Amino acid sequence: MSHKYFAYRKLGNKYMNSQKLLGYGQIANCVNALMKTGVELFSSIQDYDQYGRCLGSPIYADLDGPTALQDTRQLVSAIQEEYMSNPQVFFSGNKGFHVILDYYIAGPDCHLIVKEMMDGLGSWKSLDYAVYTQRRQFRLEGAKHHKTGLFKTRISTDELFMLELEAIKGIATKSIVDTNKQQHIDKDTIEDFDAEARVKVTAYQEEYAKAIQSKGHVLHTQLSPCIEKCLASKPFDGEWNIVITSIARFFNSRNLSYDQAMDMFMQYEHWQDDYKHVEKVMKTIYQRPSLFGCKGAEHLERFCDVLCEFNNKEELDFKLVR
Repeated sequence: MSHKYFAYRKLGNKYMNSQKLLGYGQIANCVNALMKTGVELFSSIQDYDQYGRCLGSPIYADLDGPTALQDTRQLVSAIQEEYMSNPQVFFSGNKGFHVILDYYIAGPDCHLIVKEMMDGLGSWKSLDYAVYTQRRQFRLEGAKHHKTGLFKTRISTDELFMLELEAIKGIATKSIVDTNKQQHIDKDTIEDFDAEARVKVTAYQEEYAKAIQSKGHVLHTQLSPCIEKCLASKPFDGEWNIVITSIARFFNSRNLSYDQAMDMFMQYEHWQDDYKHVEKVMKTIYQRPSLFGCKGAEHLERFCDVLCEFNNKEELDFKLVR
């Protein structure tokens, strides 16, 4: 049975409540109970098993910003041409759009494969790359957006190409949603997908698998105790920068790719909330090879395990990213 991470946010609150791993039926019950209360509702685009291991996701994109409407039109046109299929298109409730193509990418790195597919279709200024990490939340269809009071609403391809943004907003004044189908697809639709398009998608999957095999893959169990705890714990005030720097240096020193490292960060809500900061530090650290050690780093030593292979080793050229 597949699960998703589900969360809600009361209108006016800055932060969502803690994400809960729920089955599809449980999410439908929550939506039925909460939709009329006016809270904002979210769930992960990826599916997970009962232990929180990523199973897969559809092909998806999130576009937001002043150029989102034009970019979404271009993206949908590119998908139609490349994959001979009409994706689902949703107005987000503010000024952005969610695009979902009913083809299921199985595996724990599904979002990274989807990211490569989006890059293969073209370049769009409003495309949000932050969603290509695990446990990223999409607003649920029919849920209200706190900034506008409008609802996430599915629109037709004709509406996307024929209507301007203000007219699309006029469609999103009421909550219209099937609570039993929230952000998941019928995996049987894979068989209905054009055969030539399936070959193209499979090529991306195989190419990614080869790349991972050639670079090696760092597993969760290979994290040092201090890094594992720093990842899972919200940093103390004044330590955010140094903690991100240390985690980034560790990942880089272990030959974890940039995308894989960002994926590790984004499994935790406190790093999701600070995405831009994490991204800035990561880009700087990944400009050159790194060494890692914990000697003299109080934020790491408080989690120290004397049996750890990095215990009391110096981290050469230890500098914060300003």
